[in-house]
Amino acid sequence: MSDRFSQLRSRMPVGKVQAARDRMPHMPGRCFRGLRLFTPVVLITGLVGVIVNAPSGATATVVVALVWAFGVIEYVNYYLVRLAYPWRRWASEVSQWRAPTLVKDVRAALR
Repeated sequence: MSDRFSQLRSRMPVGKVQAARDRMPHMPGRCFRGLRLFTPVVLITGLVGVIVNAPSGATATVVVALVWAFGVIEYVNYYLVRLAYPWRRWASEVSQWRAPTLVKDVRAALR
């Protein structure tokens, strides 16, 4: 291993080190593909549960709605279209409708 790579590797978090040398293993790729189908079911079930058992009080209702909306936004960000960009470039980058990194990794793992 080159000295430069060793120095770089020692400063990177563990996930980045693995990403630098390998692609996603096959089994986690299959799990993430399954989660892509399972997560909407959980979100819809959660929404039905919130509607049926509506929290008492306006503050609790707003908090529950925000948590649920955050879950939906994260699902979109992980599986449908990349939404996470640096704040200063967000408006110009998000309009390009790029595929999320997780989707690219899963596709590569399952080839």
